[in-house]
Amino acid sequence: MTPAVAGSLFESLERIPDPRRRRGVRHPFQALLRLTVLGLVSGQTTMAHIAWYGKLHWPMLREPLGFEREEAPHATTISRALAGVPFAQLQGALLDWMVGVVSDGELAAAVDGKWAKQSRDAGGQPLAMVNVLAHDLKLCLAQWPLAERRYEPAVLRSHLAELFQRYPGLELLTMDALYAEQGLCQAIVSYGRDYLVRVKGNRPATQRALCTGFAAGELGDPQARTVSKRGAKSR
Repeated sequence: MTPAVAGSLFESLERIPDPRRRRGVRHPFQALLRLTVLGLVSGQTTMAHIAWYGKLHWPMLREPLGFEREEAPHATTISRALAGVPFAQLQGALLDWMVGVVSDGELAAAVDGKWAKQSRDAGGQPLAMVNVLAHDLKLCLAQWPLAERRYEPAVLRSHLAELFQRYPGLELLTMDALYAEQGLCQAIVSYGRDYLVRVKGNRPATQRALCTGFAAGELGDPQARTVSKRGAKSR
């Protein structure tokens, strides 16, 4: 991340107000937010690790990030400050920043379901998300929770309008075999975009349709083979 890009991210985050009460405040809220973002970008995935990262590099980070005290913040200080930030505010600031970063040029993104390692829903189950990732940029463009056991393709289809409106340069979505559904593919085309979907042997009807719709030899030879995790023969 270049200094200019990092600076624009910090500017976007400044719209998030400090949710804390004034009494007992030890560190500026924006400084804590900047340290958190920097820690996450550097591979720190917990508040304890982010606090440790800040303490380790404190002489270099204290003034540029906007801290005023001589000691680095504790993990509980960071956690309590961020706990009061509404998700919609944080998401809105990050999305507006990403739109500015990727506003120029065409984009291709991969869609896939992801399971959050350290998050759980209200029922205690691991949080599942539909993730849209621009590999060339190494940037997550969007993600939506699989609420109420909704099917992944249905979640993607319900958010296509906002996805393409937010990223006008997003021209191609690549997806695995789970997303090989006629309704979803037609919806993507209706927005003037393209899709690339992998078709597997467990979709015989789809394979027959492809063989019927394309001339003999036009599809070429299979480019991959799958192997069952339980030791079954490859196919």
